Amino acid sequence: MFKIKPDPRRIHHFILISVAVMLALMTNGAVKTVTPIFAASHISQPTFHVLPGHVIPTLKGVAVQHATAKNNILHLAVSLTLRNQADLTALIAAQNDSNSAYYQHFLTPQQFTSQFGPTQTTVNQVVNFLRSQGLAIDAIAPNNVIIDATGTVAQVEKAFKVTINNYYCSGHIIYAPANNPSVPDALGNAIQSIAGLNNIPWNPQSSIYINYKNGRKKIRPLIGPGGGYTPNELRTAYGADSLINAGYSGTGQTVAIFELDGYKPSDVDTYLSTYNLGPAKYSNVLVDGATNTPGDSSIEVVLDMEAVSALAPNAAQKIYIGPNNGSGVNDTYNRIVTDNLAKVTSISWGLCEPSSGNAELAALDNIFAQGAAQGQAFFAASGDTGAYDCRGDTTTLAIDSPASDPYVVGVGGTHLLIGTGGTYASESAWSNVSNGTGGGGGISSYFTRPGYQTGINLTNTHRMVPDISADADPSTGYSVYCTAAAVSYCSGWLSIGGTSAAAPLWAAIASDINHYLIAQSKPVLGNAHVPLYNLYNNAQVYPPFHDITTGNNLYYQATANYDLATGLGTPNSWNMARDLATGTIPTPTPSPTPVPTLSPTPVPTLTPSPTPLPLPDLTIQQIHAGGSNLGIGQTLSEQISISSLPSAGAVSGSNLVHMVAVLPVGLKNVTVSGSNWSIIMTGALSPILISATYIGTYPVLPGTILPPIRLSGIVASAVGIAITDTAVVQTPGDRQSANNLATDTFVTVAQPTLITPLSVQTTIPATLIPLTLQALPLGLPNLQFQLTHNGNTFYVGQAVTSTLTVSNVGPQPFNTGSQLLHLTGVIPVGFSNLSISGTNWQVTTTANTSPILFFATYTGVTQIPIGQSLPPILITGTLTTGGQPSITSAIYLNVDTDSYPQNNFTIDTIGVLPSQQALQE
Repeated sequence: MFKIKPDPRRIHHFILISVAVMLALMTNGAVKTVTPIFAASHISQPTFHVLPGHVIPTLKGVAVQHATAKNNILHLAVSLTLRNQADLTALIAAQNDSNSAYYQHFLTPQQFTSQFGPTQTTVNQVVNFLRSQGLAIDAIAPNNVIIDATGTVAQVEKAFKVTINNYYCSGHIIYAPANNPSVPDALGNAIQSIAGLNNIPWNPQSSIYINYKNGRKKIRPLIGPGGGYTPNELRTAYGADSLINAGYSGTGQTVAIFELDGYKPSDVDTYLSTYNLGPAKYSNVLVDGATNTPGDSSIEVVLDMEAVSALAPNAAQKIYIGPNNGSGVNDTYNRIVTDNLAKVTSISWGLCEPSSGNAELAALDNIFAQGAAQGQAFFAASGDTGAYDCRGDTTTLAIDSPASDPYVVGVGGTHLLIGTGGTYASESAWSNVSNGTGGGGGISSYFTRPGYQTGINLTNTHRMVPDISADADPSTGYSVYCTAAAVSYCSGWLSIGGTSAAAPLWAAIASDINHYLIAQSKPVLGNAHVPLYNLYNNAQVYPPFHDITTGNNLYYQATANYDLATGLGTPNSWNMARDLATGTIPTPTPSPTPVPTLSPTPVPTLTPSPTPLPLPDLTIQQIHAGGSNLGIGQTLSEQISISSLPSAGAVSGSNLVHMVAVLPVGLKNVTVSGSNWSIIMTGALSPILISATYIGTYPVLPGTILPPIRLSGIVASAVGIAITDTAVVQTPGDRQSANNLATDTFVTVAQPTLITPLSVQTTIPATLIPLTLQALPLGLPNLQFQLTHNGNTFYVGQAVTSTLTVSNVGPQPFNTGSQLLHLTGVIPVGFSNLSISGTNWQVTTTANTSPILFFATYTGVTQIPIGQSLPPILITGTLTTGGQPSITSAIYLNVDTDSYPQNNFTIDTIGVLPSQQALQE
C-alpha cells in the first residue's frame, strides 16, 4: 500500500496552534489557511470548464425582457462536490441492510465531513478564486459543502462567464442565466453548482378551503371550529390514536420543519390550547439573516407546526427559517443536516424539476445524502397540481423537488372520508379537474430509480413519486388557526389542505413510531425509505398501509399496490409500528429487468464500491511504573499508548492523530517525549496541558500500535493524595468516543516505593510553550473563554456549578453564523451526576460520571459584538472522594478563524476537601 510522510512544514504549523484546536470535532486538524492560486501571473492562458444544468428548462422559448441590472446584488451558494461518492452510496446501503455490520451505524456530521466532505484544500482553492473575482465570502458551511458569496451581477457574470437576463414567467419578472457558467479547469471537478444565479421562488404546497360563519356550508364530518379535521379525527383515521394512547407521542424526538416564511407564535399557541395539546415545544433556527416575520406564505408555517403538534404532541419542533432564494434554500437544508438535531424533517415547499435545473437537483442530493448517512428522514410534499407540477403548465408532466430526490420521502395527497369518531371510512387519490389541483406524482426526469424502489408496479428506470400519501384535499382539509395580517384570508379558524399538510402529518407519525421503536429496543426508521418499502414487499402481521385504488392525480390512476398517484398508500400508524418492532425485515432485492413507462434521457450514476469505507477507531491506554503508590520525591514514569483497532478504517495523512493530556497539581520537573510525535506542553510544574501530533507514517493502518508517549515528573504533593492524569486521543471521523479517553491514578506516600522501570525507547523531547499573552495581530476576530465558579475549595458531596463563557475580546464583531464554534472538555475523576447545558449550545457527553469528554457546538446565529459574550454553558456535578485533593479540568475552543488561538483553552483547578460531616467526626 502506498504510504506517505506528512509534510514537516504543515506539522510545524499545526504544532504552533495545536493547543487551540478542538480534538474531537475538527476537520483536517489545522487553521484554515488560504494560498492564492489564481493570480494572473500564474495563469497566462486560462482554460475553463462548463458547469452544466444551470440553464432552466422551463424558460426555454420565453422571451428575454432585458439584461438584469449590472449593479444588482446576487447572493450565491457555491456547492462543492463530495469526495468518495461511491463509498458513500455503499455505506448508506449498508446502513439500511440488516445483514451488514454497518446496519444503523449512522455517522455524525463530523464523521461525514471527514470521510466525504470537500477537503480544506479544495475549499481554499474555491475561496481564492471567488475572492480573485471580487466576490465577498459570507460563510463556509461546517461540512465544507457550501461556500456563500456575494457580488454584483456584473462581477458574477465576469467571474463565471455567464449572461443573466430578466424574463416574464408565470406572472412574475425573474432573472436567470442564459448560458451555463464556467470556472477554471482546475476547479471543474470541485464545484457542483452555483445557486443564486436565478431567483425563481419555491412554492408552498398548501391549498385553502375557507368556511366563513355565513359562507360556505361545512362539509361533514369536518368538525373543527372553521371546518377541517381535528387532531383526534386525524389520529383515529390513521391509527395514531393507539400509539399516542399507549404513551408514544414523540417524547424525546425532534422534528425539523423547513420554512421560507415566518409565523405568529400566538396562532400556534391558540391551536395547542384549543385542542389540549400541551405547552409549546417549538423554537426557531434562523438562517442567512432570515427573521420570523409572517409574510404572505405564513399560513404554510402554522399549518406545518399545527399538523405536527396534532400527531406528535410531545415532540420538540425546530423551525428552520431561511430566505426564499437559491442560496437560502440550500443553506437552510444544509443547516438541518449539519446541526443533526432532528431525525425527522418535514418539508412543505418545492419547485418542479424543470424549474430547479439539474445542477440544483444535484446540489440538494448531496445535502440529503449526508442526512441519510446520519439517519435523518425527510418527508416532502409532492406538489398540489397533480402530475403537472410546473405551475402554469397544464400539458407537461413533471414532478416536484425535493420530493423527487432518492434520499427524500415524497408524500402525495388523497381525499379522506371518516366515520363517527374519526374512524377510517374510505380514501381516494386527490384531484380536482375544475381548478387543476391534485396530489403530485410521476417520474423523475433526472434521478434514476433507487434500489429500495422494488416490488409490484415499481418498474420504471427512473425515480417514481410519491412514496406514500395522506389526506390533502382541501375539501377534506385540516383544522388550522391563522391570523397573520400578511395573508388576506388568515382571519382565524380555517380548513387547509395540500400535500404540505400530508408531509408534516407523516413526519409526526414517524416521530411517534421512532419513540415506540426506541422503547422496544428496536431499530428506528433511519432515513425511512427501506423500512417503508420492506413493509410493502413482505407479508406483515398487521396491514401497515391503506391501499388507495380509486381516483387519479389528473393523469396517473390509483390502482392496487403501488401507483404514481398515491404511492404505497396511507398509514395505519399502530400497525406499522408493531410490524417494524416484530423483527428484522430483509432488505429488498432490486427487480432484475425494469420496464420503462416513460423514456427520459438516462442519467449516469456512480458505481458503488463493493464495501463501504470503514471509519477510524483509535483507543488509548495509560500505565505508570510501580504500583498504586509513589513516594514524595520519587519520579513518576508514565507511558501513553495509542493504537488503531484491527476492525477499524485507516487514518489518512490529511486527518492526523492528536493526543491531549491534562496533569493535575502535584508534579514538578515534568518532561514529555515520544518517537515520531511532535509535542508541546504549557510548563514543567503541574497543572500542565500537553498536546501531541503523530508525525510518523500515514495512513495509520488498522491494528497499528503507535510509538508510546513518555511522561516523567517528580512527585511534589502532600502525603495521601490521589493524583489522576487524563489523556484523550482523537482523529476526525473516529467512530466512537468511549475508548478515546484514559486515566492513570497513583496515591502519594511518605516513603519511596519499589519501581520497575518501563522499557526505554528512542524519544523526541517536547517543546515548551509558556502560557503567556502575546501582542495580537490587527483586524482579526479574537475569542477567549473563562470557567468560573463560586469559590475555589469545595467538599465531597457538594454540588458545584461552573459557568463557561465565550467572549469577543478582539477589535471587530464576530459572526457566529459564518464560523462554527466548537468546545471540547476533559473532566477527570471526581464528579458524579454531571449535567452540561447552555442556550443555543448542542452538547453531548460520554457519560455523567467523570472521567468524561464533552463536546459543545454553538447553534445560534448572531454576531458577538466587541466585548460581549455568548450564552453561557453551565456545568453542574456532585463531588466524590475520587476528586480529592483537587480536580483539574481542561476545555478547548475551536473556531474557523481566530487571531490568537493561545487563549482558546483553559485549565481550571478546584480544591476538594473531605465531606463536612467527615471533618466534624
